[in-house]
Amino acid sequence: MIFTSIDFLIFLGCVLPAYWLIRSHWLRKAILIAASLYFYAYWDIRFVPLLVLVAVIVWFAARTWPGFKISRNWMIALAITAMLIILGVFKYAGFFASSLSSAILYLGIANTPLPNPGIILPVGISFFTFQGISYLVDVRRGHVKSHGLVDVLLYIALFPQLVAGPIVRASDFFPQLVTMRRFDAAATLEGVRLFLLGLVYKAVLANNVARLIDPIWADVTSASNADLATVAVGFYAQIYFDFNGYSLMAIGVAAMFGFVIPPNFNYPYLAVSLSDFWRRWHISLSSWLRDYLYIPLGGSRGSWLIESRNLMITMLLGGLWHGASWNFLIWGGLHGFGLMLERLWRSAGISQPHSIFGGKYSVLLLGWVWTQAVVFLLWVPFRAESASDTFTVLSAIFGSRYSDAASLLPWWFAPALLAVLLTDAVMGMLRNLYGANAMFARGYIVALLVGLLLGLLPLFIPLEVQPFIYFQF
Repeated sequence: MIFTSIDFLIFLGCVLPAYWLIRSHWLRKAILIAASLYFYAYWDIRFVPLLVLVAVIVWFAARTWPGFKISRNWMIALAITAMLIILGVFKYAGFFASSLSSAILYLGIANTPLPNPGIILPVGISFFTFQGISYLVDVRRGHVKSHGLVDVLLYIALFPQLVAGPIVRASDFFPQLVTMRRFDAAATLEGVRLFLLGLVYKAVLANNVARLIDPIWADVTSASNADLATVAVGFYAQIYFDFNGYSLMAIGVAAMFGFVIPPNFNYPYLAVSLSDFWRRWHISLSSWLRDYLYIPLGGSRGSWLIESRNLMITMLLGGLWHGASWNFLIWGGLHGFGLMLERLWRSAGISQPHSIFGGKYSVLLLGWVWTQAVVFLLWVPFRAESASDTFTVLSAIFGSRYSDAASLLPWWFAPALLAVLLTDAVMGMLRNLYGANAMFARGYIVALLVGLLLGLLPLFIPLEVQPFIYFQF
C-alpha cells in the first residue's frame, strides 16, 4: 500500500477515527497492530509471518527468563545473529550466488552458471530488522528495559515507518507507550501539514521527474551526452524529493496517531562536508550506523589509519545495506574514501567546515562545492543499472564520450530542478535560522500554499501510482 494511493487514504480514513474513538489503551495498541499487519499484508500476505517472527524473536531474547540455562546476553547475541541471517538470506543470497557464478564462469571452473535462488525480497526487511537489532543492543546496554510482546510487535510493525523508515530507536518509541495518547488538534494538524508536504515532494516533484528520466536511465547507451548529464541532475533531485517525501509522510501519519518520530532529513544539499551531509541525509540510518557499527569498531579513537578502517567498513556495509549490488558497494566505498580524505585534511591542519552557520564564507563555499559535487557524482552508480552504465554516464558528464544522438529532454529541465532545490534549501536555511515562527512559516501563509498546492495537485500527479525508491531496500 503506497501513501500516495487512494487505497491508503481510505485505509487511513478508517483506522484513524477508530483509533481515537476507543478509550482503551490496550485496544488502541491492538487496532494499530491489526492495521499494521493488514498494511503489510497488502503487499504480500506470505511475509506477514516473517514480520511477526522477527518481533517474537526480539521480544523473547530481550526478556529475562528464570530457570533458563542460557543467559540473556547470549540470547540477545543469538537473536541478533538470527536477524542478520534472515536479512542475509532474503536480501543477499541471490547477489552472492550471482557473484560466485560469475567468478566460476570467469575462472573456467564450470561452463554453466549456478542456479539463481529466486528468493523474493520482503519489502521493508532492512528497516524492521535494523529496528529489532537496535532494540536488542539497547536492552543489552541498559538504555531501555525489555517490554511485552504487544509493545514489541507494535514497535517493529507500526505501519507509518514499516516499509521505508525512518528507523525508530527504542528509546524514542517505548516511552510514548507508557500512557494512553490524548488527541491533540495542533499535533494532528502538524501531521497533516507534513503529510501534504511529503505528498507534494513525491507526487508533484519526484514522480514527474521520474517520468522524464527513467526511460533514459533504462537505455543510457542510446542517449545523448546532454541528456545523460541532465538525468544525473534529475536523479540528484528525484531521490531527495522521493525519500524525504516518504519520510515526511510517515512522520506526519505517525503524528496523527499521537506518536513523535524524529526527522530523517535536515536539508542535506546545504551540507558543506561529507560528514555534514551524513548528519543531514537519512539521519536515522546514518546515526544507526554510527552508534551500532562505527563507534563499536573504535570510531575516531586511535590513529588515522584505524579511523579510516572504521569509516570504510561502516560505509561499505552502509552501501551494501542499500542493495545487493556491486554498484552500491562502490557508492558506499567512495563515500568512505571521501570521508577519509576529509579526516586527513583536518589532521593536516586544513579546515573542513561542519556547519553552514559557522566558519569563513570562502571556506564554506569551497566545502559546499566539494560536498555537492561528490554527492552528485556518486548518485550515478547508486542509480545506474550496471558498472557499464555508470561509466557511460560519468563519461558524458566529463565530456569524454562521443555521441551524435539527439537530445530528448528540454534544455531548461536541469536548471529548473536546481532552482527548485535551491528554493527548498533556502527555505530550510531560513527555518533553521529563524525557527518555525518565521514569516514564511506562519499559519496563514502555510494555509495559502497548501490550498494552492491542493488545487494544482490534479494537474501534476501522474495517473499511475509509483513506488518510493527506498521500497527496494
